[in-house]
Amino acid sequence: MKSAIDDFTRLRPTYEDFTSRLRSFVEDLLKLEGIEYHQVTGRTKSVDSFSNKIERKAEKYSEPMTEITDLTGVRIVVYDKGVLDTIDRLINENFIVDLDNSVDKGKLLNYNEFGYRSAHYVIILDEKRAGLREWSLFKRLKAEIQVQTALQNAWSSISHTFDYKRKEDVPSLYRRKLYLLAGVLELADEQFLEIRESERKYQNDLTKPGNEPDAAHDELNLLTLTSYFSNKNDLVQELEDAALHVGFRVHDAMSSKYISALVQVGNMLDLRTVSAFDQFIRKRLHLAVPYLEEIYKHGPNVQQGWDTYKDFTALLFLLCFLNESQLDKFNGEGWARSIWVSVSNAILNRISLLDLPRPKA
Repeated sequence: MKSAIDDFTRLRPTYEDFTSRLRSFVEDLLKLEGIEYHQVTGRTKSVDSFSNKIERKAEKYSEPMTEITDLTGVRIVVYDKGVLDTIDRLINENFIVDLDNSVDKGKLLNYNEFGYRSAHYVIILDEKRAGLREWSLFKRLKAEIQVQTALQNAWSSISHTFDYKRKEDVPSLYRRKLYLLAGVLELADEQFLEIRESERKYQNDLTKPGNEPDAAHDELNLLTLTSYFSNKNDLVQELEDAALHVGFRVHDAMSSKYISALVQVGNMLDLRTVSAFDQFIRKRLHLAVPYLEEIYKHGPNVQQGWDTYKDFTALLFLLCFLNESQLDKFNGEGWARSIWVSVSNAILNRISLLDLPRPKA
């Protein structure tokens, strides 16, 4: 036993390097696949933890350094279950998975047992990666990759404080509450996945050509307005032309931050549908050049030019129709302060003085 502890103490710096490299590699795989994740963490087992484990389970380990599989560990925490199959594929494509020691803990639970699902993969490097110089030190090392949703991670973190491994360990007084809590979290995970899949269908419906929008698809929200600006649209083009005319450099990219701000301003103007939003701006397009010109002239660093985007251009124009109290409420949250001050001052002090009608919403 002492020799195993000495071996691990000596090799632990190598395991720490393996943990760091493995965590970075896993993050790269997720990013390249376009998977949104909450966090990827890594940890290397401490010498004390290693020592305690082989003391507790002395009969199980004859060669602890090769039999203990979680000396290096990486945990992937994702937002919903919809990406778990993709992560499973990535792990199997990029590592050799030790199937005998890898488990999906959810599959080990009977319907009447408490606990919560998570997948644990025990992996080693495949020959190709192990042959690379930067990975060669880790050629024969095993690691554990855990994959959990955020709610699974919450269950794991909290339940560890109770130190119950089996249902028989739990006082009957609390057992039912733990059943209910695990069930609620699992149901919430299912519901999040259902909502995400419904959202994807909603987005797909918005982009189908020739679709006549019903009330749900005409509602002014982040998804409908993103679709509105993403599709070819003569009104958006006219606003862009007006901005170019006064000197803005308009880029095609969009930001959910500005789309969300457009929804907020639209609601302030009592525009609750995309149709109402479109009609409001369309009726006022003749004001786009003079209004945007005043904002441009009084913008920061106007001599260097002003870069904008088609959604931000629409936002600048729509802000011109807010009154002073509404502008104070909007307050340019998330904007560079100098830009917000110049825009709000241009609207309040200059545009209001123009000899141009400002139609009511």
